[in-house]
Amino acid sequence: MDKRTGRKTVGQRVPIEVTALPSYSLEEAQDYFIKVKRANNLKERTIIGYKQNMQYFIYWRSRRSKM
Repeated sequence: MDKRTGRKTVGQRVPIEVTALPSYSLEEAQDYFIKVKRANNLKERTIIGYKQNMQYFIYWRSRRSKM
């Protein structure tokens, strides 16, 4: 017995529209990320750790792009 009895077959597939994603600077992305983490009620020490790690990354990235 066919399990597909009564079901539609897929005809031609239609591609999904590509939507433009917002473009953020690293600093803007960091601010957004911290706001989300605060909204999730993370402890302040955890948020400070995230900030420090991201600031190290931003510094490293800015130094690397000058080479």
